[in-house]
Amino acid sequence: MRRKIVSLPPHPHIPYPCPSNRGEIMSLGQARGKVQCTEGFQGHPRFFNQLSCGLDLVSMAGEWLTATANTNMFTYEIAPVFILMEHVVMEKMREVIGFKGGDSILAPGGSVSNLYAFLAARHKMFPYYKEKGLSSIPGQLVMYTSDQ
Repeated sequence: MRRKIVSLPPHPHIPYPCPSNRGEIMSLGQARGKVQCTEGFQGHPRFFNQLSCGLDLVSMAGEWLTATANTNMFTYEIAPVFILMEHVVMEKMREVIGFKGGDSILAPGGSVSNLYAFLAARHKMFPYYKEKGLSSIPGQLVMYTSDQ
């Protein structure tokens, strides 16, 4: 199957045309410059947003290490050092908030965190759901949400 290169329509906030064929694709340096001029400077130490904040050197070093290692963390056999590092970080985070022992999980964002909270609440109220499914729940579950 041959892929077709599609020309994207111009975007009102991006002051340059998207490349329509391989011959027009710009160098990495040119692309970086064009992308950076259209984005807010999120690396500034005083940049605070609901999802991110300014540059943190330790986090940046971790991002570089993760990107250059290009590994998956599915099992201990694939990435033993990263799995052990995750356990140490999570143990420290539990200690900071006052939990002794226990377990924890890293969530990639608010939506997944809300889903995890819903699943934990369901498990708390209906512990046999995992084994018996919907038959372990009398009636129907209802969740109230806002339009926000």
